[in-house]
Amino acid sequence: MYFGEGEITVLDPYLPHLEPLRLRRADAVSGTVRAGTDAYPLRVRADGTPAPSRLSATWWVGDGVFLLEYSRYSPRRSAMVTHRAFTFHLGTELPAFPVPSGFARRLLLEPMQNNLSIRALHRKELKMGELVLPFGGRPRDQLVDPAFLIAKDNQGRVSRAGTPAFDRVLELIADAVNGTPAEVTEFVMDAAAIYHRVVPLDQKWPEYSAEDE
Repeated sequence: MYFGEGEITVLDPYLPHLEPLRLRRADAVSGTVRAGTDAYPLRVRADGTPAPSRLSATWWVGDGVFLLEYSRYSPRRSAMVTHRAFTFHLGTELPAFPVPSGFARRLLLEPMQNNLSIRALHRKELKMGELVLPFGGRPRDQLVDPAFLIAKDNQGRVSRAGTPAFDRVLELIADAVNGTPAEVTEFVMDAAAIYHRVVPLDQKWPEYSAEDE
């Protein structure tokens, strides 16, 4: 976030929007400023019409509260679905940077964390791919196992390791980051090994949805 005179500009690569979000205090209606822009992935409806994702921002000026909502088109539901939402308190700052190890550890062990993933946007094809390692659904000693990887293509279709569809998504991600499929896989599995070493053995995770979006 960039703070100017009576305005906020948002650039959020995690919620991959096409244009910067600019919210101006002068545009407030009843103390609230709203703005939005299209975002990736750029999906397609069954009739062939475009269905871009959407990032919406709400700024409650008096309270200093800022909300970002990221929605994607779900081909399975034929509707826009909220995929992420984050609330920020604009007067709050990190205690230090880099953050203290105890602070980072609390985030790492957040019980809602039920997967590790890498998501990339191919700058030429303008398609998104995701490589995901869900945590649940198997014995703990199999947590760090690439056989349980899944992939999601630009339309949110899920494929499993060892299938042609999975390999296509993995190749797209690798090309987007100038790497190889093996390097991308290793990146996720190395992160899983770190997580496995520090997370309690009795950790319970919410179920990860592995169905098509």
